[in-house]
Amino acid sequence: MSLLQMSISAAILIIVITVLRVLFIHKLPKKTFLVFWGIAVFRLLVPISIPSILSIYSWFPKTKLDIADNFTTLTLSETLSNESGTGNIKTNIVNILPTSKQPFAFSLPAAVWLIGFTVFFLYFLFAYLRGLSKFKFSTAIKSDFIEDWRMQHPLKRKLSILQSNRISSPISYGLFKPVILLPKNLDLDNVKLLEYILTHEYIHIRHFDIVYKMILIICVCIHWFNPMVWLMFILLNRDIELACDEAVIHSLGTNNRAGYAYALIDMEAQKNDIIPLCNHFNKNAIEERIVAIMKNKKSSIFIVIAAFVLIVGVSTVFITSAKQSDNVLKATSTRLSNEEVSKLLALKFDKYEDMSVFEYQNKVWELIDTKEYQDLLEYIDGDSELYAQKDSDEFASFLFNILEPLSSEKWQEYTFNSSVQGKYSTNSDTALLEYSFTINIKDPKLLKVKEYTSIRPAVIESFNKLMESKSEEQLQNSDFMNTSIEAEIQKLKGLYDSDKLELSFEYFYRPLISEKESDIKEVNYHEADENAYTRASKEDYEALLTLKTGDYQKLSVADFNMKLLEWTNDNVDLAERIATAYPQNEFISSLSNDEKHFVKLTVWASNIENTEFVKSQHTSKPEEDPVATIELGDKENSTDNKLLKWCSGSYQLSYHIKDKKTLSIKNRDYYLSNVITQIQSFWDESSIEGLIEMDKEKIETKLEKIAKANSNEDITFSIVKGQVYFDYSDEAILSE
Repeated sequence: MSLLQMSISAAILIIVITVLRVLFIHKLPKKTFLVFWGIAVFRLLVPISIPSILSIYSWFPKTKLDIADNFTTLTLSETLSNESGTGNIKTNIVNILPTSKQPFAFSLPAAVWLIGFTVFFLYFLFAYLRGLSKFKFSTAIKSDFIEDWRMQHPLKRKLSILQSNRISSPISYGLFKPVILLPKNLDLDNVKLLEYILTHEYIHIRHFDIVYKMILIICVCIHWFNPMVWLMFILLNRDIELACDEAVIHSLGTNNRAGYAYALIDMEAQKNDIIPLCNHFNKNAIEERIVAIMKNKKSSIFIVIAAFVLIVGVSTVFITSAKQSDNVLKATSTRLSNEEVSKLLALKFDKYEDMSVFEYQNKVWELIDTKEYQDLLEYIDGDSELYAQKDSDEFASFLFNILEPLSSEKWQEYTFNSSVQGKYSTNSDTALLEYSFTINIKDPKLLKVKEYTSIRPAVIESFNKLMESKSEEQLQNSDFMNTSIEAEIQKLKGLYDSDKLELSFEYFYRPLISEKESDIKEVNYHEADENAYTRASKEDYEALLTLKTGDYQKLSVADFNMKLLEWTNDNVDLAERIATAYPQNEFISSLSNDEKHFVKLTVWASNIENTEFVKSQHTSKPEEDPVATIELGDKENSTDNKLLKWCSGSYQLSYHIKDKKTLSIKNRDYYLSNVITQIQSFWDESSIEGLIEMDKEKIETKLEKIAKANSNEDITFSIVKGQVYFDYSDEAILSE
């Protein structure tokens, strides 16, 4: 909880206690109200939140605007320390470097709070020291009654009873060496009055009321801006005296109530200056105390039980926070337990949005540097159900739009993907804008988390409004829309690019197809020769080979795939014809081996990867690893008139690229070629008899070993279980 949240919550509690005090001050034991004030002190000083379904805050609907969010909040850890421990930038999620110190940068509210805290702390300290200076010349008292009284009231601490001409009414002070200080002019022969005074101060000392007052002053210094805390300061001091009076009456007997009350009246005529951390005989509202004394009587068991129930009820209702029900937690992801949700929510630190990215990252990395957290985060990464809610659920949004981008190994540059359709639809496809934007963090120490998190929804809203604002004719005009999109990108970059971060964008726009164009295309499709769509021409391949630039192998997989996707969207029919030719190996003879390799491996693999990318954009699910079905071919033994033995096989190869932005096309193709070639070599070099003897399961195991052997830190290969096809015959078949 923030300091302001604690203060507001405590203020509500203080108001409730004040009302209860007015209603029951003369009906309940006085210690009851000390317990109530102790609950308020706990709320003021302890920055924890105890969830409970009985909390008063559970009675109201939860909104995004919490009461404390209307103010600038200041966390307790920030206000009580002038330094903040932060760690170095993480290079590996499980290798946390030692933390280093950096100066704490105060905000204006923090500076104002610190000034107030310092002023009041020094005031109370100076007042106490000034009071103690008056007591330096106190002298011992020689009195037989006092010595007898001291013997009858033993104390484990050394108790001194002194007198001074600098005070006009009795006080007690000191924690480890308590002192009861009496005025010099006190009539020591009035033993009854002396007994009242000594018993009163003795009970203060025995109850450690000075400690209570120390804590109360700390509350006032910290929450000096809260008027309710000052009200508590006044009422709590009164209730300390009332509780002490009650204990005195119980100790001396109710027959002494009148005499004790008269002693209070007598002492009220002589007042000392207020001295903090000293117990005064007469300082609080005298009329209230006298009424309480005269009405004092032994509490019945019913009153004690009622006081206990009231204390428990107030504690449960007012110092607890709203508890999120199990159903709410599980609504986010049915596969997460409440304990797992709690561990993830522990990473959503109090007022984390006000932290710098640097500070937040290091707090997260320090906490998740355990196997349990690593396993949980890895599990979350594959939770498609939870991922699908990242734009509609606050918890899922925190995980995938804040925690993952800022704590990942490649946090400096993180890419978000999205898409938006036009508002007009026809019998054909509507207009579609697919885009990605990368946030490049340049200075994590200056960049606030809330600045980072505000960009993604702002960009999405900007593009949504752009598409919504365009007319049907404009959505059909690719040139116009591309110009508009570029202008929107420049506007966003102007808003957000700074010395803290930089934005970069990639996009693809598919225009709206008019009804007329759609009808013509449909007619042409039915009238066209089917072979035109199953065989690629020389011109088709020449168009595709324009992607085979001199430096294409140096491109990252992400960059090349985006280029291929743009080309495919601009040349849909052409791309379909070439794709049809892949399994049939129908390449025209004019293609060189290098060009065939480009089409058969580079383009083929990137198309498979783009399929998963586009699928993720339309389903809002995490992008799945590409899976390629690869034929191993047929093997046979035959004579002139008899097919003796044969077998055929295929398998599905899945692979995971760790980072498409860093892996080059050259290396991806090299790794893919190696694993495919080695598996094919195993198949080609194995005899039919050997393969038949191995059977399908053993073949799958062998292929998996090859896949694992070719895996590395950039790309990992695996054989899809249950997707190895193997058929054979070891019986002679007569040929016709």
